Amino acid sequence: MSSAVLEAPAAPAEAVHVIADDAEALAVARRHARGFKSTAAERDRHPSPPVDEVDAISRSGLLAAGVPRAYGGAGITTTTLVQVLQLLSAADGSLGQIHQNHFFFTNRIAHFGSEAQRRHYLAGILAGKRLGNCLSERTGRKGVDTNTQLTRQADGTYRLNGEKYYTTGAFLAHWLPVAAAEGDVRGTSVYVPRHAPGVEVVDDWAGMGQRNTVSGTATFRDVIVTEDQIIRANQDEYNPHNLVYAQIMHAAIDTGIAQAALEDAVWFTNNRARAWGEAGVERAGQDPHLIKQFGELAVQFHAAEALLLRAAALHDLARSRPGDEQAAIDAIIAVGEARAQADSVSLLAGNELFEFGGTRSASTRWNLDRHWRDARVHTLHDPVRWKIHHVGNYYLNGVKPPARS
Repeated sequence: MSSAVLEAPAAPAEAVHVIADDAEALAVARRHARGFKSTAAERDRHPSPPVDEVDAISRSGLLAAGVPRAYGGAGITTTTLVQVLQLLSAADGSLGQIHQNHFFFTNRIAHFGSEAQRRHYLAGILAGKRLGNCLSERTGRKGVDTNTQLTRQADGTYRLNGEKYYTTGAFLAHWLPVAAAEGDVRGTSVYVPRHAPGVEVVDDWAGMGQRNTVSGTATFRDVIVTEDQIIRANQDEYNPHNLVYAQIMHAAIDTGIAQAALEDAVWFTNNRARAWGEAGVERAGQDPHLIKQFGELAVQFHAAEALLLRAAALHDLARSRPGDEQAAIDAIIAVGEARAQADSVSLLAGNELFEFGGTRSASTRWNLDRHWRDARVHTLHDPVRWKIHHVGNYYLNGVKPPARS
């Protein structure tokens, strides 16, 4: 890399572990998830940037697990990635979401960056540096509208100007991938150092759920950009390394949130809830109506898990067969199905949790409403009704889904 502009803040001071393979990635995720789960309710109660937790994940090597083996990483599969995100999200919905964009942009660098960009950025990720997210804006008639401008100057450099919101993870990142308009070119991402001159990131996120995702405002005022900070990828092609990669991670996060709600429903029902008099049982968990209701919920949850793993397997297959349009379409449709089921069960579990627990479960002492709040906020990312539409239109009418569905 030729420009000092590319220098990002220092990586974690402690040595960063390098994960060897998929099995180790899952083991590391499980170990950290256990610790995060015990403190999740308190973090939600007093929102603040989860600096210690994010640094711990960085040092564990999990954030570099998606770096291809050719560049020193574990090159984990999509199947492993969604399980990692489900584990983290089941422990704390914010911690699952805060890293989703890091994995997305790591993948984009690996498959759309130049060789020099890959060497530079992937080495930084292996050293513990994090990627944030600066995609969405509050302006524009459509959610995908981008008013942030990348303007080429006479000396060959660029100037970046604009404001982003919903910048999940940006506050704690080292590099900020920024979606910018560049003439008629779509899919332009500009990788800007978090503390570059002209960059301001503010943690002003005030969502009712996902409270610790630091999804606030990022402003860019005449930020100097060089060509080697820009990665362009056509998002309208059936490229197996691009298609619905973010969407399947969203499904994993919702599935993890549903898992957390179910686990808390079991604990509260068996340890705090009181039996209803008419049931004629000693414990709430013995109530035949609750048993049936929980059985139905468990079926819905396991359907979400199964659809998630099926979609991940088809996504991995499509990535192994570049140029195979049918494999790409199969992956897109499967991810849409997984998103629909995960969306539904995460909201359902967060709501029915209180039916199992009774009035006691509504006490702020337990903060059990965080599961529904996390699910409700996260499932608003993009409307699942369109996922279902593309699934139905494909099976019924043979209409190919858009690549970014």
